[in-house]
Amino acid sequence: MVELSTPPKKNTWGLAHAWYPEYLEGHPADDFQAKIRFLKRYGMTTFICSFDELDRMSKERRQDLFAAIEAEAMEVSPHFTCCSMAASADERKREAQRIAGQIDTYALSLRAPLIACTAGDSYRYDRIMSFEEKVARFAEFLGPIVATAADIRVAIENHADYYVSEIVKIIQAVPGLGLLFDTANSLHIGEHPYKAAADAAPYTMGTHFKDHVMTRGSAPPLHYEIEGCALGEGDAMLAKCYREILDKSPYADRLVMLIELFKGEKEDSLECWEKSVKFINQLIAGDV
Repeated sequence: MVELSTPPKKNTWGLAHAWYPEYLEGHPADDFQAKIRFLKRYGMTTFICSFDELDRMSKERRQDLFAAIEAEAMEVSPHFTCCSMAASADERKREAQRIAGQIDTYALSLRAPLIACTAGDSYRYDRIMSFEEKVARFAEFLGPIVATAADIRVAIENHADYYVSEIVKIIQAVPGLGLLFDTANSLHIGEHPYKAAADAAPYTMGTHFKDHVMTRGSAPPLHYEIEGCALGEGDAMLAKCYREILDKSPYADRLVMLIELFKGEKEDSLECWEKSVKFINQLIAGDV
C-alpha cells in the first residue's frame, strides 16, 4: 500500500469520487464509515457530500456522521448548485436563502474546509442571455451565500461549462468567492489545460485533481473521446498545473485537494488508485 506523504504546508487531500466498490470493501456507496476507513488508510482526511444529501438523511444518521467526523479528525466539503438562469428573481432569492440556511445548519459540524458550487444549468454556448447578464445573476445569487459562510471559504468550480477565464469574471464580481479548479474539465470544452491552470491559480482555493486520456473518435462527426486514467498518465498536464497552483495561489498553504479518479475501462480500480497516490507523492517531493 502506498501511503500519502506529508503534504506541503497544511494542504488537505481527500477523494471526491469515484468511490469504487473495492474502496468501500463491499459497503454501500453512501457508507461514510467505510469512506473514512479507506481515506485514513492512505493518510487522507477529506471527502464530499451535498447539502441536499444531508437534508435527506435522518437526524440520527446526520448525528452519526458528525460524531465520526469529530472522532476521526476528518473534514467534509459540502457542495451545492447555483440556481437556474431561467428562475425568477424571487425564486433565485429564495434558493439563495435556502442554501445559506444549510450552511448555517451544517458547515461547522462537517468541519468544512471549503464549500463548493457549480454554475448549474448555464454554460458558455447556451445563448440564453449575454455573458454579462449571467455574471450579474451569479453575483446576485452567490453574494449573500458567500457572506453567510463567513470564515468558511466558498469556491465555484469550472465544471466543463465555462472557460476558467470566464469563471474568473464571476469570481471578480463576488467578493470573497474563490475557484475550485478541476484540472481536467478544461479538456471537455477545448481549453488548454495549462492555460486554464495559469488563469485559475491566483483564485484557486482547492482542486478536483483529475486526469483524462484524450483520443480522436473513430466515427464522424469529428470529436474527441475522453477516458479516465491514473493521475499523471493522461493529458491534463497535472505536474505542470500543480506547480503553477502552488506557486501562484494565495491559498497555497491551505488548499483542499480533492482527487477525482476515474479508472480506464480495463484498469483495476485499486491499482489505479495506488498509482495515483504514488504520483501525488512524487509531486509533493518535487520528483515530477
